[in-house]
Amino acid sequence: MPNVSREGPGFLLSKKHDGEKEALDLQRQAEKTSRRWVLIFWIPVLLLVVVSVVTALAFSCEDAPQNPSGEESGVLKLGEALLTGKEAELSAGEVSALLYPLLQEKLPRELRLTGFSLEAPGENCLYARVLVEKFGREFLLSFRWALFPGTNTLRLEEAKLGKLPIPSSWAYEWIKEALTEEYCPGNQTLTLPESFSFSLWEGTEPVTLHWSEIRAKEGNLYISLWAQVDWLSLLP
Repeated sequence: MPNVSREGPGFLLSKKHDGEKEALDLQRQAEKTSRRWVLIFWIPVLLLVVVSVVTALAFSCEDAPQNPSGEESGVLKLGEALLTGKEAELSAGEVSALLYPLLQEKLPRELRLTGFSLEAPGENCLYARVLVEKFGREFLLSFRWALFPGTNTLRLEEAKLGKLPIPSSWAYEWIKEALTEEYCPGNQTLTLPESFSFSLWEGTEPVTLHWSEIRAKEGNLYISLWAQVDWLSLLP
């Protein structure tokens, strides 16, 4: 009897279908492998871009404040307020110049203050910018504070490192480490000293000024203060 092939039309179609399926599976596997390599390549690249952008924002010192000037005019206005019993009206720049040496004394040794500015952009709102140097690099820190008239308390509302917004709770912990718990009782508040001392004129004994209220409005600060002063002892 002649050999009869078992590979009929149905068998050939089934074999062809299996081959097409195998080829399709190989194609899909190749596509998955290709996508996997694309992800392996692009994920580190994207992470590197994100890290670079965040680092650039955090270390930005664009428009950083310099050493403030205007201390002499601020001192004269305080002296005038003591003589007249009226409220002292100081510009934010004059207050910056008065606070600058006090901050230099309060900051720990490892932090060097290289610039400072204080602004009053809204009613009872203060915006402080501090430029410090540590490990040979400068860092710009910005803080927005809410001022509560009639009290000696500020509350931290917003903070930035360079141009990068950071959680105010982080910034408050940094401030707490720098100024000690004496000025940072918690709840993101800053307690101002009720008195401060400095010389009204060069070569005279320091005068201790006590203030009863500080408020901010239209870019200026208004301070109600008093002092027990022997004016004759202050003559140069």
